Amino acid sequence: MKIEEERQLADELLVEWHDWTDSYRPALGVDRVSASCREARSSRQYDDSTEASCGRLHVNEMQSVAFCVYQLPIVQQMAIGLEMRNRRTSARVWRNDSADTYENALAAIRPLMRRRGLFDGK
Repeated sequence: MKIEEERQLADELLVEWHDWTDSYRPALGVDRVSASCREARSSRQYDDSTEASCGRLHVNEMQSVAFCVYQLPIVQQMAIGLEMRNRRTSARVWRNDSADTYENALAAIRPLMRRRGLFDGK
């Protein structure tokens, strides 16, 4: 795989990871479900098995990306987070005062992603 292709895949994985982590909402306040129905789960009998396994694969892939991000120094983690937030707003609202840039963070995370097998089969 060429360096530019690998760089683009790493960038796409980071965008997808940031969206995935941003969708997490902690449970705060009063439950929205009755205590008598809290443990009720819907049947998965009509779910497509391919769809279910793809969902699990996506979660595993995002957890692997998170592992790679958290292996980086904190200034590179901040550079990734700031770049992702700026992309979401389509403006340069947040800025990074540290010496590290997103490009440096991307260069540092690519070998970690390669070792975790995140570029395999893409």
